[in-house]
Amino acid sequence: MTARYVLSVTPTEQGRQKYPAWQLLGNSINVYSREELDKRLAAAADARRAGDISAVHVRELTPAEQREAEQCRRLAVARQQRARAQDARGHGRER
Repeated sequence: MTARYVLSVTPTEQGRQKYPAWQLLGNSINVYSREELDKRLAAAADARRAGDISAVHVRELTPAEQREAEQCRRLAVARQQRARAQDARGHGRER
């Protein structure tokens, strides 16, 4: 599944205090479908009303950016699979 949009939010000071993970995770996420985007925009509207974010931006990815995002996703999945396989082999030796 390829990312189609990038959703970015600008957290307020209140939002940063309430959700400290925003500083670690960043303020932008890839969104893969229009349905997912609609759900996230509704949640962002709630957060904006609560004073946790001050701005929301959505950008549709170009075809080249979509290909790059998909390639990055596939590489990340492959790394995770290799790490899990290595962990499984390592745990097997401990037994």
